[in-house]
Amino acid sequence: MGRKEGLKSYAPAAIAAIGCLTTGPNAKAGDGALALAVADGTGEILFDELVPREAQELETGRDEDPHLPAMIEGRKTPREQAPEIEEILSSAQLIVFYGKDVPAFLKKSGITLPQAKTLDLAHEFSEAHGAYGPGNRLLEGLHA
Repeated sequence: MGRKEGLKSYAPAAIAAIGCLTTGPNAKAGDGALALAVADGTGEILFDELVPREAQELETGRDEDPHLPAMIEGRKTPREQAPEIEEILSSAQLIVFYGKDVPAFLKKSGITLPQAKTLDLAHEFSEAHGAYGPGNRLLEGLHA
């Protein structure tokens, strides 16, 4: 079975697409999540929240939008919402995200991804990763 057929074999409800807005591209350098969203393959939004950063991230991370504190006041951190997010992701057989550090941002936020296939669209489509260009077969085989 080819890549395209393999992707089509997943039931839409078994696909979880994660969106993660961050202060920068590197979780290890102190950047943190500002918003998290999860949708399934049918397009249903299962989770969509602005999230406050953890105290240790504020000490080491980049400057934030000055309007953000008012927007996130009283909201739960990703770590506080981890059980809810993990429950949403628990039935996913394929997890799609954009950016190799998305799993690191989730882990840093106390969120454990389930055992599922993953598809990093940045890797799949970015010339910087060598996955897109002349002679390359886009979307060839799923990541384990």
